[in-house]
Amino acid sequence: MGPLMEELPTPATCAGCGAFVPAHAAYCSQCGRPMHPTDAPAGRKPKWYYNQWLILFLLTPVALGPFALPLLWKSPRFTPAAKLVLTLLTLVWTAAFVWYVMAKAVPAIQNEMRGLQSIYQF
Repeated sequence: MGPLMEELPTPATCAGCGAFVPAHAAYCSQCGRPMHPTDAPAGRKPKWYYNQWLILFLLTPVALGPFALPLLWKSPRFTPAAKLVLTLLTLVWTAAFVWYVMAKAVPAIQNEMRGLQSIYQF
């Protein structure tokens, strides 16, 4: 090959998620896994906030609900498909939770307002 016919680097495939990654990349842009195992720090533990059970708890409406989605999407412990499914479940669960609370709260507030109107006559 001549100087004008340089060979282009071929993209690599991530062993964790199967995404195509540029040959020069040290980490997968989809899941964060090191592309070359020798680049990974030896014995390094993942951050405590990437604990799968903590993230699943935080996704419930009782905890943080949809506000925990960025933590889910940055976590390397979930596959992209699992992230998508959990996002959809979180949004549906949160919408149902808000609807239920509002269905119970609005009539209760209306009853209280009627009671106050009969007492104070505004």
